[in-house]
Amino acid sequence: MSYRNIGIDLGVTAQHKVHVRDDQGQKVRSDLSIDTAKQAFDQTASHALYGAEPDTKLRWICEPTGMSWFPLACYVKPRGYELVRVKTQMSCDLRKFYNKHNHSDSLDAKALAQLPVVNQDALEDLLLPDKHTFALDRRNRQYKKLTQQIAGIKTRIRDLFNWLQPGLIKVFSDPYGTRARAYYRHFGNPFKVKELGLEKLTKFLADNGRQQMDRQLAQQVWQIALQACELYELADEYVDFDELQDEITVELDVLESLETTRLTVKKAIERLYDKVHPSKNIETIPGVGEKMGAALVAKIGDPHRFSSHTKLKGFTGIVPRLDDSGESSKKGLPISHEGPSDFRRDIYLVADVARQWDVEAAKIYYDCMMEKGHCHTQAVCAVASHWLGRILRVLKDGRPYEQRDLQGNAITKKDAKKYIKLHLTVPEEVRQRTRNKKRIHDKFMAKRNRGLKKNRRKHSLTHFNNISFDLN
Repeated sequence: MSYRNIGIDLGVTAQHKVHVRDDQGQKVRSDLSIDTAKQAFDQTASHALYGAEPDTKLRWICEPTGMSWFPLACYVKPRGYELVRVKTQMSCDLRKFYNKHNHSDSLDAKALAQLPVVNQDALEDLLLPDKHTFALDRRNRQYKKLTQQIAGIKTRIRDLFNWLQPGLIKVFSDPYGTRARAYYRHFGNPFKVKELGLEKLTKFLADNGRQQMDRQLAQQVWQIALQACELYELADEYVDFDELQDEITVELDVLESLETTRLTVKKAIERLYDKVHPSKNIETIPGVGEKMGAALVAKIGDPHRFSSHTKLKGFTGIVPRLDDSGESSKKGLPISHEGPSDFRRDIYLVADVARQWDVEAAKIYYDCMMEKGHCHTQAVCAVASHWLGRILRVLKDGRPYEQRDLQGNAITKKDAKKYIKLHLTVPEEVRQRTRNKKRIHDKFMAKRNRGLKKNRRKHSLTHFNNISFDLN
């Protein structure tokens, strides 16, 4: 079977550039500029197949430019064509090989069409997730984005009160609870607290909390407000407390709105998670709860698209880089960081919990710390690499995870935790030693850099002194 390779440089708002080549890398059709429309894609397919053999298959090659690739995928996949989505770095390197100093959409399309000839092994047909899995992944990313925004607003409120009424945030057991928010909304101005009085302040705090109030809370808040009044007694020219109170109110309104929206998104995640993974077998793996289960299932999608856990590790980007040449082989290199960054974050958090509850995970972590001299992060990454295989196996087999000891016998969570505490706990002095490695390395590198700078200055001075000046 022969192919016609269509390199298509996708534009978000501009037109797409199309370049067509055959199996041998020869240009067989003229370039096109098309829009995102079915008629334009039909025209491109007919244009590419013109003069080709009857059994010729089309292979569309593109980069993940925003979401511009998705309409193309929805057109290509149902019609039996192949769609390859390559990494931007790969096509960029090839484009620079062709013409280092020029950059254009047409040149990008040419580089994409040439990739099957240059690196056939790197091309894999794109597998689209089903609509529920795709929606679950989007909802998870939306939830994380809302969480980041909420954290940012809370930090903003904390920073405001750290200089408006220093020490106030530490007084509340929950600095963003109902009682604390009520106080923030009404008493950003400490002089209003002073006018209110201690008795009324006590009643206000007691009435605006769901839990029983600490007896010392009102007195502590009162003292902090009085100290703030003394601090800003002569600062009328510089501080407008009314404007600050309006600003705090807006921040609180936005915070509550985002929290309501996040709750709606959370319910949508739960609904989609039930459809995508109704058995919830992934939650039987130590370290994986409902929230992480939904995130991991959405990222992995169809587990059968990974022929082995090595493929999944490569997709995650949690495998170390390789530098092996001649008789030398470098060890301890950083991970590749290929693939979704949020996926790596999630599997790292899962592994960090799993090594505290699963004997096999704890053994991996223990060996990395005690025998290989790895730091905590390296050891957890090693656990995460092994844990991806267990997650993939549970999803493929559709059965719960069974915890076992080092001899392969079934073990309960309680017994596993007890065994880990007795036999697989890393001593604190070892942790301290691995933490100090970075400091020692940083000091060595700093000393080395100072030496290099000194040598460069010495060389420059010597070169300057050797220059003869003809003043005549």
